[in-house]
Amino acid sequence: MIVYNMQIIRFFRGYLIMSFLFIIALFSSSCEKLIDIDPPIQTVVGQEIYNSNAGAASVLTGLYITLSDPGGLVHGMNSLSLKLGLSADELSLFNGSINEDLIRFYQNSSSSNLANGFWGSFYEFIFKTNAAIEGIERSNSISDNVKAQLLGEARFLRSFFYFYLTNLYGDVPLVLNTDTKISSVSPRVSQSLVYEQIIKDLQEAKKLLNEDYVASNVTSTTTERVRPNKYTASTLLSRVYLYIGEWGKAEEEASLVINNGMYSLTPLDQTFLMNSEETIWAFQSRDAGINNGDGVIFNFTDTDNGPSDSHPVYLSNQLYSSFETGDSRKAEWTKTKNWLAETYPYVNKYKTDVTSTAITEYQIVFRLAELYLIRGEARARQGKLDGAAADVNIIRNRAGLKDVATTNQNDLLNAIIKERRIELFTEWGHRWLDLKRLNKIDEVMSLISSSKGTTWASFKALFPIPVYDLSTNPNLRGHQNPGYPEQ
Repeated sequence: MIVYNMQIIRFFRGYLIMSFLFIIALFSSSCEKLIDIDPPIQTVVGQEIYNSNAGAASVLTGLYITLSDPGGLVHGMNSLSLKLGLSADELSLFNGSINEDLIRFYQNSSSSNLANGFWGSFYEFIFKTNAAIEGIERSNSISDNVKAQLLGEARFLRSFFYFYLTNLYGDVPLVLNTDTKISSVSPRVSQSLVYEQIIKDLQEAKKLLNEDYVASNVTSTTTERVRPNKYTASTLLSRVYLYIGEWGKAEEEASLVINNGMYSLTPLDQTFLMNSEETIWAFQSRDAGINNGDGVIFNFTDTDNGPSDSHPVYLSNQLYSSFETGDSRKAEWTKTKNWLAETYPYVNKYKTDVTSTAITEYQIVFRLAELYLIRGEARARQGKLDGAAADVNIIRNRAGLKDVATTNQNDLLNAIIKERRIELFTEWGHRWLDLKRLNKIDEVMSLISSSKGTTWASFKALFPIPVYDLSTNPNLRGHQNPGYPEQ
C-alpha cells in the first residue's frame, strides 16, 4: 500500500528481526546457500543493523527470503506467473474451481476490492527496498565493496518492482523514500517518468554490482545465481529499452549479456535446473520439501486423479495448439493428464513437485533465451534482418525447428513474437505484457473471452487501484483506472 502507516512500519521492523532469526534455520544442507550467515543476527534496532557488513547484507537477504515465500509474487497460488497466465490466453481454469481470486483473474474481472492483487505487495517491497537504500547510504561502518554491491542490489530490486507495477497499473505513485508524510499523499505520475527512474536505478546498479555472483557475505563469489549481478541489471535494462522502443539500447544491453561468456543455452531438459548455465537470476526455495511453487501448482503427479485446490489450472488450447510440429519444447515442457475421458495438457517446465525431498530446481526469473529474443526483436525493428533471424534461429534450433523461412521485416517480427509466446510461456507474465505492449490485447482477448465465460473490454488491460489506497490517499481519489469503481 502507498500509505506507509505504523502497521507497515511495525511490519518492516518485525520483518527484519524475524528474517535474521531464522536465517540459519531455514537451510542446513552442505551446499552454499543464499541465506547462510554466520553468526546469526538475533536482535535488530533500527540503524544498528547497518553497523557491519554481515548485518547490512542480511537486510537484502531478508528481502530475498520474503520474496521467495511460496505464497508470494514469485511462485505459488498468488504468483505473477500463475495470475498473469490466467489473465492472458496461456492457462485455463478447471470447471468447478472454488478459488474466487483465480476466477477473477481468469475472467478478467479484477475488482478494486481484490484482496490478492499485486499493488500492495509491490509497494511493501518498495518500502523495504527504500529503507535498505537509506540505511546503507547512511552507514559509515560498511566496507566500500559491500556497500556498492548492496546498493546495486537494492536499486535493481526497486526497478524490478516498478517495472511490474507500471506495466500492470499504468501511471503509479513514484515513492523513493520512507517519509510517510510524502508517501501518504503521493500522486500517480506518468509511466514515462516511472521508466526514467527504472532506467536510472538500473544504470546505477550496473556500475555498483559485481560481475560475478556473490555469496551471502557479499564478499566471496559463488556458483549460486540467486543474488543479482551486473548482467542481471543489464537483462532488465534490455527488457525496459525494448518496452519503450529504444531498439539500439535494447540490442546493446542484450549483447552485453549474451557475449560475456558466463551464460549459454542448455538442453531443454536442463534449462530449469538450479544454477543452470542459462540462468541469469533465480530464487531459491525456502522449503526443503518443495523445489518451487510452479512445480507444485502446474505439475500433475502420477497419483493426482484430476483438478484440485493445489492443481487448479492447465494449458489453454490456444497455447497448446500453437506449437509447431516437431517442436521439442512441446514434448519437454508440457505433458498431458487424462481425467474423466478428457485429456488436459499442463506445464512441465519445472518437473519436481511437492513430493520431492531433494531440491534440484530454482524459480528462474531471467534466463538467456529471453535476451536472444529481445535482441532479435530489437534488431528486426532496426532493419538488421540477418542478425535478427540469427537470434531467433538459435532459439528455434535448440527446439529442433528449422530456421525461419522469411527475411521480410514484418513476417520476421511476427515469427519472433510467436517464439516469445512458445519459449516463455507461463514465465512471469511475458505473454500478458507482450499483448499489451504490442497493442494486440484487444484482438486476442476478444476472441478467447467467450471460452472463459466472460466478455472483454479494453479497460481490463490495466488492473484496478485498491479501494483502500484510493480512500486513504487524497491525491489518488478520482484517479482510479477507467472502468473500475472508486469504492
